[in-house]
Amino acid sequence: MQFNGRYGCWHCMQPGETYRIETGGHCHVFPYNKENPDGPFRDKTTVKRDVAEAVQKINQGERNYVTNGIKGPFWFLYLKYFNCTEGMVIDYMHGVCSGVMKLLLNLWFNSTHRNSTFSFYKCRQTVNSLLIKIKPTVFVTRIPRSLDEAGWKSSEYRNFLLYWGIPILKEVLSQAYFIHFCLLVRGITILSKETIFPEDLVLADTCLKQFVDNFAELYSLRFMTMNIHQLVHISRNVHFTGPLFSNNCFAFEDFNGFLTRHIHGTQGVDTQVLNTINIIQAIPVLKEKFADNDDIEVLEFIDKMSSHSSSSWVYMFDDIYRIGKAGLKTLSEDEYVAVCKRFTVIGQEFLCWHKIYVKKLNFYVWIIVQQVGEKRSECGQICR
Repeated sequence: MQFNGRYGCWHCMQPGETYRIETGGHCHVFPYNKENPDGPFRDKTTVKRDVAEAVQKINQGERNYVTNGIKGPFWFLYLKYFNCTEGMVIDYMHGVCSGVMKLLLNLWFNSTHRNSTFSFYKCRQTVNSLLIKIKPTVFVTRIPRSLDEAGWKSSEYRNFLLYWGIPILKEVLSQAYFIHFCLLVRGITILSKETIFPEDLVLADTCLKQFVDNFAELYSLRFMTMNIHQLVHISRNVHFTGPLFSNNCFAFEDFNGFLTRHIHGTQGVDTQVLNTINIIQAIPVLKEKFADNDDIEVLEFIDKMSSHSSSSWVYMFDDIYRIGKAGLKTLSEDEYVAVCKRFTVIGQEFLCWHKIYVKKLNFYVWIIVQQVGEKRSECGQICR
């Protein structure tokens, strides 16, 4: 099945249509069907029928053998306990975060569209200044970056959608575009909750269908591609497969990075990966048998070898890790007074870093200081 062709949606049998671009070329779009926004649905029976018809056409030598978007049989169709339509998950990471959210930021703030009615390019620097001022809470793994910085990750688009978008865009977008964006935020936020009730699904579905319904009027039919169309199906998809956080590609992307970091040559890549995994799996056993728990340098090395996380995590002591690069800092009078209230200190020069992780307690604190020259630091919590 071709996602950008006729009948390219796996969840319904809407054909879509070809849209000719003013600058040349064409793309496939899916106009909103007000009478039946997310139907007619595909099911296992109709898929098997279309597969059989496609195979028959192939055997007869027909060139146009694709039937309702299906090109032929596939292995998932024959799994006994798997529903190949209801069980096929919409890719939240690529479809919504790197798809819809990336598209909206591009339409609003890219110079390519600066003359369009939906462009807010003149506010780009305002958005940039607001983004870099954000000090995120502990569960956000990536600090917000300027729109001018290339290579945004899917998690950054997700953070903008769920956390920064509304407070930043409230004073940037016009009312119609802001309210329209809020529909997307509300729908996706509901579908990302740990506990979702039936009435939540109805509300999310209503928000997202209204978002798609109004999209062409605000931004042009040209941009109503598969990622926008899939929003009409995503609530039903969550009903069958669970919340968005439980079925996405973020974990696979993390492990892709982990694997690539352990490939050091072009020959025998599979052997390199297997050897690395075997070594990492053996480290906990070797640590328990041979490691001296009082040797901090050994523990740091073991943790570095076995960790999937960034090398910016540095073991300190007692399952305490500092995160990020440390630098010298002379405390202000107020900071020095705050530290003295908790600890006995000499002088005002400290090593400073921005985040620390206490493993056993799953506890984060911000702006940690360590007095220069001390072999064993006393970690002071300046602010949470």
